[in-house]
Amino acid sequence: MKKVFTFFVALLITAITLAQSPENMGSQTVMRDSSDNVVTNQTEKEEALLTIKARFIDFQLGDASHYTFEDVSGNYWDFSRCNSKNFEFSRLLGEAEMNTGTQGWGSTKELQGKWFKISYSFEERPLYQDGPMGTVKTIQEAELFEKNSNDTKTNSVFSLESNIMKERSLEGFVYYGNKSPNGSVELVSESIDPTSDKITVKSATSNKTVEGVYLSPLKNYWSENGNYVILNNIDTYAGSGTYSIVLLNIESVKYVSINMDQLFEGIDVGEREMLYIKNIVWLNDQSFFIESYVGYLGYSGHPGIDNNLKNQLGDKFANTDDIVTLPTRKYTIN
Repeated sequence: MKKVFTFFVALLITAITLAQSPENMGSQTVMRDSSDNVVTNQTEKEEALLTIKARFIDFQLGDASHYTFEDVSGNYWDFSRCNSKNFEFSRLLGEAEMNTGTQGWGSTKELQGKWFKISYSFEERPLYQDGPMGTVKTIQEAELFEKNSNDTKTNSVFSLESNIMKERSLEGFVYYGNKSPNGSVELVSESIDPTSDKITVKSATSNKTVEGVYLSPLKNYWSENGNYVILNNIDTYAGSGTYSIVLLNIESVKYVSINMDQLFEGIDVGEREMLYIKNIVWLNDQSFFIESYVGYLGYSGHPGIDNNLKNQLGDKFANTDDIVTLPTRKYTIN
């Protein structure tokens, strides 16, 4: 009798899983190009495709599908749908792997960490199952390629040197907001989907789009002369603490991504994965330092992910009291 009951439970989970498959997460679609124009035919669809080079991180099925990639600049991309005929980045889990957190779906392990040329477009579809309509990023084509040393981790003409500050300077410039200190330049964030924005640099004479940065800035820390701004980004909706810090040159709209692993260098943080930026202080127009600490993961906005984290962490879930302070790290612009 117990075996029969187990069989029917497994059958029920499988049926629910198939109904919740990434391919069935909404069917009403309107194709749009990067300027938000509706695509009306196949020729326009081909012209509307944008491309990036990125490695596959993972797939998660919450209240929506999330295909996560990391591009050559270190920026994370969250795609909501995949129409590629060449690669299946998601896979139906075996009976032993199924639980309420995964909803029966996981990543194709053989593809994780591999690099792809991703052709994508913007589509208008439900943001999540039975949710409101919105614009999301959809993978249309994926081509496997071998990453080589010519693929740089920046679109920038400048670079950063980094070292741990043994003696902290008490003086510095701290200013954050959407406008530069003198008010002549403004950063405008345009929502693309629940986890990412398009960033535009606006001034009296021009509007410039920051290519390749699709994140959600929490705070923008400006240098005193307004030539540089640090975009302090976090994705708590899907990744529950995926941080990215981007240093942007206002004039050229070129940027360099800060290596987040450097902040943890030589420090044992245990199960703590949630990075918090306490402050970013400019020492002068060419150098700044970052004060940060790390705690346990918290609420992500996805019930399935949150339930998994609660099961893993217990009372430590969303606990901001038990933290590890990271060394203050100084960066100098070259």
